[in-house]
Amino acid sequence: MNLKRGSVIVLGLVILALLAAGCTSSKPATIATATSPASTQMTAETVTTTAIIVSNTGVAMKGDNVSMYYTLMFENGTEISTNFNTTPLAFTVGSADIIPGFSNAVVGMGLNQKKTVIIPYDQAYGPYRSDLVHVVNRTGPIANQTFTVGQYYSIHRQTDNASSIVRILNVTPSTVTWDENSPLAGQNLTFMVQIVSLTKGANVNIAGTPVPTTISFPITMTI
Repeated sequence: MNLKRGSVIVLGLVILALLAAGCTSSKPATIATATSPASTQMTAETVTTTAIIVSNTGVAMKGDNVSMYYTLMFENGTEISTNFNTTPLAFTVGSADIIPGFSNAVVGMGLNQKKTVIIPYDQAYGPYRSDLVHVVNRTGPIANQTFTVGQYYSIHRQTDNASSIVRILNVTPSTVTWDENSPLAGQNLTFMVQIVSLTKGANVNIAGTPVPTTISFPITMTI
């Protein structure tokens, strides 16, 4: 579910792509294998700045295209998702589609290097916002829709052509209360990352979104 920063976090089965958070909002390679040298040490750090400095050195910098393996965890170490032993995540460092904390963590890393970083929520999917919780009248297209508390739904609004991922909080015969916050809003996140390919100074912008794969969105609604 999606390091996408923006309006839709594409998580799990229905959302296919969220730092770019996704993201958080009301509005989603041939498998590469890389073995790090035996001397590679895992380091831990906290990302606290959005500054990215351009450089011509042999490490990842803003504007470079990289492919990475990652494991995404909550701050307490509980794993959310991983792409190790599957398809690497490919993106352009500094892309607006990637949550800033993730791009910042990649800057300065070399090929096959591994690192563990803690990304504060304000560098990830943002704070939890109470104004993104809405009580909606069950009229029109959703009048006869079956809702399940705790379930996620993908919603497309015809009025402004926007899309959202919502979680159902409460259901009554006349209303439904849903939450448009990202499932990762307000969460400090831990990433274990490894660069497996690095293309310096690429002019082609690509983006990908590490997202949880444990949350599925089986229903898409148009309202």
